[in-house]
Amino acid sequence: MKFSTAVVAAYAPYLAIANVRIPWYFPENPSNANGLEDVTFPMSLSRAKREVGYYFAQQFSFHGISGSAYIGLQPRPDVKGHSIIHAAFSSFQNGTTTSHLNCYNGADSGPAGVSCAISITGNYSHTYDLTAKNIGNTTWQGYLTNTITGESHDIGAWTLPSDAGNIRTSHDGFVEYYNWNSIHGSKIDCPNQPRTDVTFYNPSSTTGGALDGQLRQPEEFGDCNGMENLQSASVGRGYQIAYGRIQSCHKTSATNETMLNIMANAFQARVKENVDKIRQVPGLQHVLQEDAALKAQLETKLQAVEDDLLKGSNVEADFRERAVQHLADIQKAPELQSALNGNSKLEGQVAETVRNVEEDLCKITLSDMLAAPAVPRR
Repeated sequence: MKFSTAVVAAYAPYLAIANVRIPWYFPENPSNANGLEDVTFPMSLSRAKREVGYYFAQQFSFHGISGSAYIGLQPRPDVKGHSIIHAAFSSFQNGTTTSHLNCYNGADSGPAGVSCAISITGNYSHTYDLTAKNIGNTTWQGYLTNTITGESHDIGAWTLPSDAGNIRTSHDGFVEYYNWNSIHGSKIDCPNQPRTDVTFYNPSSTTGGALDGQLRQPEEFGDCNGMENLQSASVGRGYQIAYGRIQSCHKTSATNETMLNIMANAFQARVKENVDKIRQVPGLQHVLQEDAALKAQLETKLQAVEDDLLKGSNVEADFRERAVQHLADIQKAPELQSALNGNSKLEGQVAETVRNVEEDLCKITLSDMLAAPAVPRR
């Protein structure tokens, strides 16, 4: 969908350079006519690559002033075996001030506003709540909270001008590949944009009368609009979003013919072992034991994936793309979503298992595939 200049201006500053737009809203206005006193945006990076470049955020604006703000997450590479998650909380309003140690003046390389940020040792399989909360007058605090452990981190705080009210009940979130922010237009290599995967969940607020927030269908936006492979699927309380090209697997060279013969059985075992990891997620097994029909449906889907991957291929990229697509389909399957039934802890366990399986299958070489039998063995 192509948006007009007026729409871009209305959702400035960040939407103009975003790749994906995710509208959010509260269907019921809060009893306080001045807007939301707090808003929480849950988000999961369980399938996101741990690389610098993508920003997943939710924007919001305030009654009484024109400037907006955002809060969001950025993946980071592991450091000494520890998973790192970066969180940001920024205001773009002229006259915003701060004395918080995590914050500094200016936002998005501009002089207006205030930016706050932290990097934590986190767990990518867990869902995180991003909360903006009024803590007195026109001062707002940003929090990052692990929904599984309950551990909360203070991102920062800033104070808006005195005429600022509370948060409005609708705006847009976004997915943005910020490595290309400075090279708009024809210089952007859209077909080579790295692939990422994120789940945005419905917002919530403790403000009286606000009830539950909602997300609308994600849509492509910006310079690569219509040129990339945006995929989104409803996951019950939000949307899982996959965007960009599959570039996470590394090429490896083939080995000699003797090794090909030796590897045939090893290849089969590796594929079966990885698919079994999904079958054997403990919490999932417990749920499925109580629903034989659902268990049979999910087993049929997993068996079809296993059969397809064991057919082998002469092209690494083809195998790997099929593997990644199969795993994405499994995670979005209605049968699996029914089994998870909104259990965020179990969702995290399944997501982490799928991510580990994908990483291992992406290491399979051309030699492995050439060694695979044409027909799966039972």
